[in-house]
Amino acid sequence: MEQCELEKLHLSGQIQPFGAFLRIDQSTNLVTHVSKNISQFCDVPFEDVLGKSIRELPWFPLGALSDLPDVLGSRLLDIKNNRAGEPLYFRVIRADNAINVEIELQERSASTSRYSHHDAISYRSLQGDWTEQDYFNYLTTVINQYLPFNRVMLYRFEESWIGEVVSEASKDNRTLYQGLKFPASDIPAIARRLYFLNPSRIIPSTNSEAVDIVSLEESVPDLTYSDLRSVSPVHIEYLSNMQVQASLSIPVIVSGELWGLIACHHPTSLKVDVTQRNETERLVASFSSSFGAFIAGERLKWLRIAEADISRLSLALTEAYADDDARLDIVAESIKTMFRCKGVAVFQDERVEFCGLSSWREYLVLLKYAVDKHLLGNVTDITDIREYIAQPSANFPIRGALVIRQSFERSGITIVILRQPEVITNNWAGNPDKSLLKEGDNGLIKPRNSFKKWSETSGDESAPWSKLDVLMAKKIRAVILGLRHPTLR
Repeated sequence: MEQCELEKLHLSGQIQPFGAFLRIDQSTNLVTHVSKNISQFCDVPFEDVLGKSIRELPWFPLGALSDLPDVLGSRLLDIKNNRAGEPLYFRVIRADNAINVEIELQERSASTSRYSHHDAISYRSLQGDWTEQDYFNYLTTVINQYLPFNRVMLYRFEESWIGEVVSEASKDNRTLYQGLKFPASDIPAIARRLYFLNPSRIIPSTNSEAVDIVSLEESVPDLTYSDLRSVSPVHIEYLSNMQVQASLSIPVIVSGELWGLIACHHPTSLKVDVTQRNETERLVASFSSSFGAFIAGERLKWLRIAEADISRLSLALTEAYADDDARLDIVAESIKTMFRCKGVAVFQDERVEFCGLSSWREYLVLLKYAVDKHLLGNVTDITDIREYIAQPSANFPIRGALVIRQSFERSGITIVILRQPEVITNNWAGNPDKSLLKEGDNGLIKPRNSFKKWSETSGDESAPWSKLDVLMAKKIRAVILGLRHPTLR
């Protein structure tokens, strides 16, 4: 994993051969770098391009430079015929103190169609009863119909960067990976950063040989902002092990963060024209915007329900503390109802109130000791309380704990919401422990060679606490802090 993170993918000094590359110094307009295959696209040897002013190249569309926004990573696409009359795409990208220029031939099979036949169903006008899975399936289905790739998958990242295929569409209607997870090491941090910064990543053939980039001063160009950037040998082998020779990946950016990826796979070499790629990028961007709005809407619905629950809790607690003797039992009962959990313990000085499974009562002393000694935050969530209990018995039944601490005063109360262990099955695309195998003959790490379903079942912990669980706990703490009863101040 560490070697993957250290691999400088953006400094390979090579590109894929389906295009040619120029790097222009922003201050001098001189070509400081050029790929050796430039003659295949512009009928001029690379020696006649390197070191020249861009204004000395009659085949270069100068207008694209003046129109390019002065924002790192911004890009424009221009078209100009070469000497043979073939249309060339010039992709101009703003880099750090330079401009990257990538040149591709227009594909003869380039489709001029757009996603217009899907305009009747706009994400922004979808029916309110759509679920997130409806969004996922719609996206993969549309892309599968439009692009020639054999398989289209929507890959969602978890907080730990483990990925899961949440939707899949294929030309043969067979699903191979839907519901399967992939370890975080499959897409290391440096690769995720490049996905975030670029609108797509195309690999037309894993069998093609990379092309060297030559420079004026033997420097390696930064290919952070590049569609042509060469492919890591580890990734080539990874795709080959999946029986994939061509791929297209498009980042799904939701609320300014890398939420997931669209991954298109094909068993043979396949070049997709720039226009088709750009159309698909726009569709994914539209999905990202609309799905982000859907997530915000769902969160708003939850907040409304939560506010109603909190209002009822506040009223119940106000009534409970109307007398001198605080009714901690009502606190426990009210919160257990809100969380639909197996038990809630409330501690204050030597007082203990518990609402839940009667068999758990005998463990409350151990629970209180663990909470008071180790879980000292205002709101703390864990999935296995046993790690804070010295020599827990084999039949210790409690696992998850969401701790809400009013204050550190003796009169302050501490609420512990409890969960039992839960059997959780994760289905992986291959054994995650073998995601990166031992070094091969070339000294590089090797990816796993099997992506067959591999199930991992665990039942030692509770289900994880969600962000909404923690947010609700913070709201409960705010309610308790607002109570006026002397035993709670």
